Amino acid sequence: MQYLESNPALKVIYEFKQELMKLILSRVSNRKQAEPLVAKYLAMVIQLQESKFAPLVTLGNTLESWQKEIVRMWRFSKTNSITEGLHRRIDEILNRAYGMRNFNNFRIRVKAYAG
Repeated sequence: MQYLESNPALKVIYEFKQELMKLILSRVSNRKQAEPLVAKYLAMVIQLQESKFAPLVTLGNTLESWQKEIVRMWRFSKTNSITEGLHRRIDEILNRAYGMRNFNNFRIRVKAYAG
């Protein structure tokens, strides 16, 4: 914080980033609650794109290209984390079972390891 106090320009960028992250990580339960978040998000993306600092313009363009996915994340709380976790476990088993010749043994090991 002392560093940010001594560099006011960085402090403004840091506070903007913190506000943007808080906005992106918000969770809502219905469309009406999501609408103000969308408006604020779009305004922040425009601010980034109008910045004179090239990395912020790039970030604004990236966030604009991902805006549909981010808005869906607010609207729908379901994720594929369970599937990704299972996939990671199977990859771990694959790495350990490299060279295993019998598929049935591999299938049994996957069931025992992943439940």
